[in-house]
Amino acid sequence: MIPSPFAHLPPAPVDPVFAIAAEAKSAGEGTIDATVGVISDETGTPLMLPGVRRAIESFARSFPQGNFAYPPLLGFPEFRSGVTRLIFGDQTDAIASIATTGGTGAVTINLKLLKLLGIREVLLPVPSWPNHRRLLTSLGFIVHEVPHLERGSTSLHGIMEALSAAKQPCGVLLQACGHNPTGLDFTDEQWRELATFLRKKEHVVLLDLAYQGLVRGVEEDAASVRLLREAGIPLLVAWSASKNHSIYGLRTGLACAVASDAAEREELERHFMILTREMHSAAPVTGQQIVALVQQEHADQWRTDLEDLRAVITRKRRTLKDAVPPFADALAGAGLYALLPCSSEQILLFKQRKIFLLPDGRVNIAGIPDARMEEFTNACKQIIGS
Repeated sequence: MIPSPFAHLPPAPVDPVFAIAAEAKSAGEGTIDATVGVISDETGTPLMLPGVRRAIESFARSFPQGNFAYPPLLGFPEFRSGVTRLIFGDQTDAIASIATTGGTGAVTINLKLLKLLGIREVLLPVPSWPNHRRLLTSLGFIVHEVPHLERGSTSLHGIMEALSAAKQPCGVLLQACGHNPTGLDFTDEQWRELATFLRKKEHVVLLDLAYQGLVRGVEEDAASVRLLREAGIPLLVAWSASKNHSIYGLRTGLACAVASDAAEREELERHFMILTREMHSAAPVTGQQIVALVQQEHADQWRTDLEDLRAVITRKRRTLKDAVPPFADALAGAGLYALLPCSSEQILLFKQRKIFLLPDGRVNIAGIPDARMEEFTNACKQIIGS
């Protein structure tokens, strides 16, 4: 037989998040899985927001008579317009947009657009979502890592120092809110300082907006986007419906680029169409239709659902913070995640109790059911101390 060419492939890297999540699943009943960024209900399954459920029920009634033709390359207009209003408010005239396969697809298509601009180097504050670096390197970018935190607090020093030394325009990949993995976001004052620093420069900011509505509020979580846009900073935005519409598996996102006028917006969207054609022709449509229905018919309910959910997540963070004082600084942020100061030996001790965290100590607080919080905090106190 002719030797298989695939035999020469190097060993494939393992995705740490999904590998440990699979290990947690195989551990069987009684497991606390705080790995993958899913907001769970009391049974440990993904929570369905009531407003989204209503939209899905409405969509399901029309599904048998549905039109399953190819969608527009840019995605459904009702979805795109609804989401751009969530992100940018009423100022949407010069926003180019395209539907994507989740937030990951939105980051990817914006990075491909960044390459078309001739940008080859991207600043990435770390720690960050592990897939950020993988996406950057897979597209051939030179990645310059700078610290997201200094002495436990968010810092702009590394970003500004690196951009001041840059000899050509760079990209800057930032998280708009609900920082993954630390939960610690730039303050409003830091966003204003960054906008002032970037004004009249040619660097392009790519904001990853994966958790809008889950940190401070729908409008508040878009504040950094709107601030940079108003300051005239070259701006790309990657938005995800996975968490805030609880439709993870429907892979629904939106990539946006802020244009200077209508003509430039049309040109950017022509580029978006070619870029998506090269990837997968067009993004899946079911999630787009559901998000459009939510925003058209159930928007008030959806915002109330998110308000209730934020209160639950905040209460869980406070419970853990109060119960385990050594975690106080790590839990000072907001949103789903915190980066707990755990050693590899301590992570292993958690695993022996069928509690699964990521190797760096990241915990998805929203993934721990209320009924298991006491069990989790007791394990923390016994393993970490209090």
